[in-house]
Amino acid sequence: MMYAYDEMYLKKAQYNLGSMLDFAVYSAGQSLSVFYGLFIKSHIAKGFAHGSPKYVAGRSGIELALDLYYELYGSDREITAAAKDSSVHNDSRSPEFWAGYALAYYQWYSALSFAHINEIVPIESVLSMYPKYHEMDIRQFVDRMEEVRNDSSRLTRLKAYRMKLGLSQNELASLCDIPLKTIQNLEQRRKDINKASVDYVIRLSRVLHCTVEDLTE
Repeated sequence: MMYAYDEMYLKKAQYNLGSMLDFAVYSAGQSLSVFYGLFIKSHIAKGFAHGSPKYVAGRSGIELALDLYYELYGSDREITAAAKDSSVHNDSRSPEFWAGYALAYYQWYSALSFAHINEIVPIESVLSMYPKYHEMDIRQFVDRMEEVRNDSSRLTRLKAYRMKLGLSQNELASLCDIPLKTIQNLEQRRKDINKASVDYVIRLSRVLHCTVEDLTE
């Protein structure tokens, strides 16, 4: 099994990703899905996924959040005040902390990018797993993630056409003016495209240069 990086960094990486998400939500007042979406687009996520010591071990969770805002906006002023008073919330037992802690482990185990993992299991879905899995051995979480990953490997026609054009889920959602969550649900078969809004399917077919029939299953 080829892991993403040396296991010696793993525990620190788990703690840092967990504390970054906990800080972003509880101290900085950010939306988890929006903040995590920013993270997976950043160079920080790419460096973290490859085990760069600077990110997995050299920076605290709060520092990672500040680095993220500075990278994307050239300023971290939006959350600097919260960083100065990190005592606002410092609970490593929060669901958001667990989501980051568990995701860091799964990313290390699978060696997938955070963006790829999020396409398979969005951050909101990982968070919803907290009540069942947070007290279990982390390997049971990994087993569940692998089950979902294997199920998703059987491509829907929608995903196949999207990938053929090189579009991300976000890009397709924007071009079609359809909620990203809807695209994710259709591609992961959590919603049946055969029962989806006719208007949505027509929009998708136009952007993907195919017929409605090409997308239905």
